[in-house]
Amino acid sequence: MYWTALQGYLSAVRSGEPQHYLGHNPLGRISVTILLLLLVAQAVTGLFLAGTDLFYPPLGAWVAKWIAAPGTEPSTLVPYAKEMYDAAAYESMRAFRKPFATLHVYSFYALCVLVPIHVTAVVIAELRAGGTLVSAMLTGRKVLDRKPVDE
Repeated sequence: MYWTALQGYLSAVRSGEPQHYLGHNPLGRISVTILLLLLVAQAVTGLFLAGTDLFYPPLGAWVAKWIAAPGTEPSTLVPYAKEMYDAAAYESMRAFRKPFATLHVYSFYALCVLVPIHVTAVVIAELRAGGTLVSAMLTGRKVLDRKPVDE
């Protein structure tokens, strides 16, 4: 269903008669979905990294217990004070942390690429559709000159 709607929308854009939608058009839907998924990835991996690097909640106490050197109270751990850490547990934690850090970095780069593309697409759609998209974001009302496809 979605792919059919996307193909119909893209062929209508190519023909110079873009279809109107009350909500997001099929291309906008996938764009917003990807952007939201990337933002969720940033938030989740960021929380994990804050727990492993700075011992911040929600995971910091668990990580501190994991890497505290014998005889060291986990709640007294200081970020980057390796003398307070059990070396083997610290290396194990860093290996466990690595995929989260990688995902965090790459989702950031993807956002840096996709946000300008999304904004550019909004501007192009605004110009082609006759000035309804951005004004609808501000007012909540979309002015259409024909019946929307998703009504």
